[in-house]
Amino acid sequence: MYLKKQLTIVILSLCCLLLSAEEIEKVLIEGNQRVSAETFKFYIKSREGQEFSEERLLRDFQSLWQTGFFADIKIDLTNGQTGKIIKFIVQENPLIVEVEFKVKKGVKEADIKSKLQEANLSVVQFSYLNQAKLKKAEKVIYEFLRSKGFENANVKIEVTDLTNGKKVALEIVILNFPGLKRAIFRRDF
Repeated sequence: MYLKKQLTIVILSLCCLLLSAEEIEKVLIEGNQRVSAETFKFYIKSREGQEFSEERLLRDFQSLWQTGFFADIKIDLTNGQTGKIIKFIVQENPLIVEVEFKVKKGVKEADIKSKLQEANLSVVQFSYLNQAKLKKAEKVIYEFLRSKGFENANVKIEVTDLTNGKKVALEIVILNFPGLKRAIFRRDF
């Protein structure tokens, strides 16, 4: 008799859990301008009509962050009429529209670009600005220059805002060298 009561309580508890499992009523995106809703949804797994999962939502956040598209991502979670409403509030990183290298004679820009690509840090036009990536790029360039015998070289990547936080220009400068050679890659919009 006692075992039967315990089994009944367990079954009732499971039924309550199943009935209280919430599904996702709506997934909203706010703040995206260049990143399309389709692209955004490609990177997330939470879908309307699915059972809500905090673990899936955390993976969605991590997946979006790793794209490098966004400077900030917030998730607003509210209760709707039939389930959870998930709102992703994003601030996009600026788009790099110009990259300028100032390098010393004897250092090839192509070699620097190659080293950056090897480190999966290519800094190119039409990519999104990522400050952490720029710091790593400075370090890779510095180490490359030291390996070429330029012990006193300093590397600085300067960012110039062109359109109120939406587009930027980068200038990659190798300091403490006389006679800098200038190479500009520009595309006007």
